Amino acid sequence: LAKAHSLNIKIMMDLVVNHTSDEHKWFIESKKSKDNPYHDYYMWADPDKNGNPPNRWESCFSGSAWEYVESVGQFYLHSFSRKQPDLNWDNPKVREEVFKMMTWWCDKGIDGFRMDVISMISKYPGFPDGEEAANGYTEITSFDGPNIHQYLQEMNKKVLSKNKKVLTMFFQRIILFLQRTQEVQNNDTTGFSKQINRQIKHSKRGSRTDKHS
Repeated sequence: LAKAHSLNIKIMMDLVVNHTSDEHKWFIESKKSKDNPYHDYYMWADPDKNGNPPNRWESCFSGSAWEYVESVGQFYLHSFSRKQPDLNWDNPKVREEVFKMMTWWCDKGIDGFRMDVISMISKYPGFPDGEEAANGYTEITSFDGPNIHQYLQEMNKKVLSKNKKVLTMFFQRIILFLQRTQEVQNNDTTGFSKQINRQIKHSKRGSRTDKHS
């Protein structure tokens, strides 16, 4: 970072906090037992009465979005690769860990975050099936979940608003979602909606470039 800054180069970090690697120490602990303190760091679900996954969600990388772990007798959710288990953002400890990590990078002098698939961090209770697909699976219904505003505003309050020089770019889907929703404007007292609106304006200006990138 210091070398880059000395050359007037800014560093933006690609931040993906919907999931971790299955080799992360949290997940290794999580699958040891249901009583492990890290078990609730991830999205686990019991099999249905026939021993199948709790729903028919298809992973974004094809195949079932659920993987069975015999040691706990449950399935874990992976919206993408089975090596990328989804974090449980409904657990306050997970959010605090993520915010702590982001703050560490801010303190190191990072110039920005690009947040990919951030719109998937809030899942709908009960894991409802989505639209039926031709292959027998259904679409994942974990986009734009019920707590997405709460979690992003909490992130802003605890990290981003304290590091105003850090540029934050969100995955396009979340920008469009927040743009069409009045809830942010009506309930946001943190100023976070203004930050989103600035990004919307910038994204519109750069839309011609984005089509060719």
